[in-house]
Amino acid sequence: MNLKNKRLVFYISTYILIALFAILGLIYNTKAIPINENISQTSQKLSKLKEDNRKLYLELHSRTTLEAIEKYAAITLNMVPAPEIHYLIRESNEY
Repeated sequence: MNLKNKRLVFYISTYILIALFAILGLIYNTKAIPINENISQTSQKLSKLKEDNRKLYLELHSRTTLEAIEKYAAITLNMVPAPEIHYLIRESNEY
């Protein structure tokens, strides 16, 4: 092979490699685009679920306070609060 043929083979093989890499890049991108969209949708769902979870936690916290439980018992269950009992503690040397 002379120098001219060697250059021709080199250029052709270089162009084939470049075309092959370009095709592989396009295949990779076409498969990556739906995956990226799925990740984006999943991230949005996760954000919404976190917000819903925060709201539910606040609602649960507001419903489980002592005042809310007493109000529910009084209104729904027709219960009355127990009378308050006050205790007097004496020391033994005060007789």
